[in-house]
Amino acid sequence: MDNSVRKEWLTRRTTARAATRRYPLLKGERAREFWAQMRAGTELWHYKTPLSMWQLRAGGKGVAIVRGGEVVTHFATLRN
Repeated sequence: MDNSVRKEWLTRRTTARAATRRYPLLKGERAREFWAQMRAGTELWHYKTPLSMWQLRAGGKGVAIVRGGEVVTHFATLRN
């Protein structure tokens, strides 16, 4: 299964401060590689997969780094 996040799954833009407040996992060691991808001109977005994926037990949500309109990487905060 493709593990990438599609642009159409992006729900709303956020900030690093707001994301780490909402998802404490983003402060941990696991998130270090994720944060290393942040550069000038990047955006941080919440994402959530469609309901159909949750029904197939392949759903997920989290935070994605977007640069130039493309998802660079993501950090899943919940998977089913």
